[in-house]
This record gives sequence, structure tokens and C-alpha cells, in this order.
Amino acid sequence: MERKWKKGIERRKDIKDIIDFIKVLILSIFIVTQIILDIYLVARTTKLPEILDEIAIRLNRVERYINYLNPGVDILRFRIDEIEKNVLSLKNEIEEEKSEAMKEKIILNPSFEDLVNFVKEDYTDKLRYEKENYKFICADFANTFIKRFREKGYYSCTAILYLKNKDNKEEIGHTIVAVNTTDKGIVFIEPMNDKIIFDLKVGDDYCEKVGWNCNTEILKISSCWEGE
Repeated sequence: MERKWKKGIERRKDIKDIIDFIKVLILSIFIVTQIILDIYLVARTTKLPEILDEIAIRLNRVERYINYLNPGVDILRFRIDEIEKNVLSLKNEIEEEKSEAMKEKIILNPSFEDLVNFVKEDYTDKLRYEKENYKFICADFANTFIKRFREKGYYSCTAILYLKNKDNKEEIGHTIVAVNTTDKGIVFIEPMNDKIIFDLKVGDDYCEKVGWNCNTEILKISSCWEGE
């Protein structure tokens, strides 16, 4: 930011130099015009030798101004080259920043409709569950859903359910997805079957919520949206 500020000051100085040069150029044109007018007036009132002397004086003055302007022209060309280089450099910087901004795409909370549309087209639920050696289990389903949802520009996170099997009292963990929608608040998605759950709370039978043939009680829910 500081470097761009300094460049801005340099560009304003270049522009000031150009304006000063243009002022001198306009003054020179005015002088030449005045010379021509004076010569015309002199020619009507004096003899030829006096006219020629006057012309010589005026031309000498013009020559001095031209000699004065020549270095200014060179400086102006140099300044213009510098400005062009600075403009090109700034353009490249802007393009780079634009490129970086595109890479770091803004991640937003979706509306409920956005979520539903994504669930309809997403195929995470079609992946194969492989429990052996934990090759592809519930956490993998959740992380795959989250990654694909993020690629669409939306944020979601994992939610860990601490469950108890009501039949054998065994306690297990299960990973699903939590989304904070802009219009319906926090909802949960079971990425293994795309079931969207609105009212998930401790004490609920999770299997009943998602339509599975099992008997589990939710002991605790932990997600990035805790406290929301």
C-alpha cells in the first residue's frame, strides 16, 4: 500500500511537469504570434532595413526560446516513458491482485434453497461405505460433502454426535455436517443419505431422524456452530 502511495505522488509530479511544459509551450506560441503581428505592424510604418532588423531580433528571441524548450521536450519524453512504465506496472499489480482475489474465493453461508439445490446435485451419498480398516466411513462422507460444498462457495463444518446404542448400551461417535443457513438457521445433513435435519437435540433417537433401522440416543452434539 505504501509503495502504491509513493507511486501516486510520483505520477502527480510527472503530471505537474507536463503542465508546466505545456504552459511554456503556449507562451512560446503566443510570443511567435506576437512577433508576426508586430512585424506586420512595423512593415506598415517603417522602411525595409528597419523591418529586417526587427525580424532578426525577434527571430533571435524565438531561437532562444526554442533552445530553452529542447531540453524540456527531452525531459517530457522521459517523463512520459516513466509514466507509461508506471501505468503498466500498476496494471500488472492490479491483475495479480485480481487473480489472487479470485483464488481466495469468498466463502458464504448459504440460503436453505442453496443447500437443497446442492444436495440434489451432489453425489456424496452415492459413495460406498467401507468400515473395514476404516477405509471410508462417516467422517469421510462428511469431509467430502464439506469440500464439495466449499467449491460452490459455501461454508459448512463437521458435527460430532455422541450416541448410545439403547440395545447394548455401547457408546459410539458419528460425524455429520452442520450448515448455518441465512434464512432457516442451523441445520444438519446426514451425508450418507442426504437427510436434512432441522430439530436435532440431545435425547433424540438419531436413527429415527434419518430413517435407519437402529436404536440410538444422542448424548451430545459438538460442532463449529455451538453457541450460535
